[in-house]
Amino acid sequence: MYNKKKKIKHKTLKIFCLLIGMIVTAVFLEAGILYIVNSKNVYKTSKVLLDQTIEIVEKNKQSEVGTVVADIPVYKGIALYVADKETGRIYGATDASKIGVKLDDMGFRKQRKTVAKEKIVSGIIRVDGKKNYYILKKTQKYIVGVTYWIAVDNKSNLIAILIMVVYLSIAAIGILFMVLRLSKVKKKNKEQSVMISSISEMLNIDKMTGCFNRKAYDEDISEIRMDSQFIYVSMDVNGLKIINDRQGHAAGDELICVAASCMKCRFNKYGKVYRMGGDEFAAILFVKREQFEWIRRQFDGDIKYWSCNRIKELSISYGYVSSSECQWDSMKEISDVADIRMYEEKAMYYKKNGVDRQGQPASYVALYRLYTQILRINLEKDRYKIINWEETKNKKKQDSIGALSEWFHNFEDIRLIHSDDLVKYLRKTKIEYLKKQFANKKKFVTITYRRKEGDGYKRITLEIIPEDENSQNTYEGFLYVKE
Repeated sequence: MYNKKKKIKHKTLKIFCLLIGMIVTAVFLEAGILYIVNSKNVYKTSKVLLDQTIEIVEKNKQSEVGTVVADIPVYKGIALYVADKETGRIYGATDASKIGVKLDDMGFRKQRKTVAKEKIVSGIIRVDGKKNYYILKKTQKYIVGVTYWIAVDNKSNLIAILIMVVYLSIAAIGILFMVLRLSKVKKKNKEQSVMISSISEMLNIDKMTGCFNRKAYDEDISEIRMDSQFIYVSMDVNGLKIINDRQGHAAGDELICVAASCMKCRFNKYGKVYRMGGDEFAAILFVKREQFEWIRRQFDGDIKYWSCNRIKELSISYGYVSSSECQWDSMKEISDVADIRMYEEKAMYYKKNGVDRQGQPASYVALYRLYTQILRINLEKDRYKIINWEETKNKKKQDSIGALSEWFHNFEDIRLIHSDDLVKYLRKTKIEYLKKQFANKKKFVTITYRRKEGDGYKRITLEIIPEDENSQNTYEGFLYVKE
């Protein structure tokens, strides 16, 4: 609380000093402007008075000059002088005490010599110890001069400056008041904004794991552009049911929290981690595929060596999709493909660890809840075996075993495939192409295309996945169909 008051006081002092600085700058600026403007006005006024005086004295005799000049009306601070052109002795002046005095004695020695050449000179000079503007002009008979006491000008300038200082001070007080009031309003709004942001963040955070929740996920994916570069990761914690059954739900919760901590530790620098529900997670990372390969290896290392009180071993199945793999239609399609890859890895985990889920083949049951069209394939023998197949209005029941090349041919009526996708479908479904992909670091092969259905087209995804990396058979794997 003390620090806040100190900051407010410091801020107020800064604003006050700034306003004082502005006032001082404005005063100096005004003084400069007034000086320039008044100098010009004085010169013009003096010039007019000088020309009028010359016109008058030229019409009169020398003996009458003193009387004529004395009768010329002038403003306070202005003095007129008419002197002999040769000697500089003053014949007539508005100040009678100057009659008979020489211009040289008044301080005009240099100016008198200059005016002899240039006919007219002007500037500032001290007369009787007072600063004056002056103009000297040479005629046929005389040197006529006008002086204007600067102090008279300064008094009017000082009044104008004082008026401005008062005005600016009032304005500064008003500005300071407004700034302080706005500062309080801004502070209040900021506090409200922080509170709202905090509440909003709390609503978007999963309390148990500290990850973002499904609400935050739905909000974020709606703002992601499909042409942006990112990696979508689908994750699922392995062995949760076993931990719950053997060690209790407290241990199961710890397993979920440990897994979430591992994910956040590795992925939070590059994007966000979401808990989708139960032991299911997703991450969206804004990195390129090459960079993710390095991150993934680090993540695998984290999983391998992570342990805590109840949980001695951690296992997470995950599948990932790069936004640059192909032309995706939606985030839903990307997440579906990532799920396929994650469930395949999960199936291999269960197979490797001899886990039998509900009496069904562990290699495939993890995928049933998402995909009902699954084939076991052998590229070397060009064979397939249907593990699970759901009949639809578009497909008849196919033979459970046969040649894979024939299955690809019979699976789709190529006349119904969109013309832009046909070449890609035919190329990627060739057995030799798939064998090459499997042999080359056991890559996934994803085939997406559009099939004519009614008045529009339906998106179909074939995900062809090699067998577990520990398998000795290079050309065995699975084929999943997603409509």
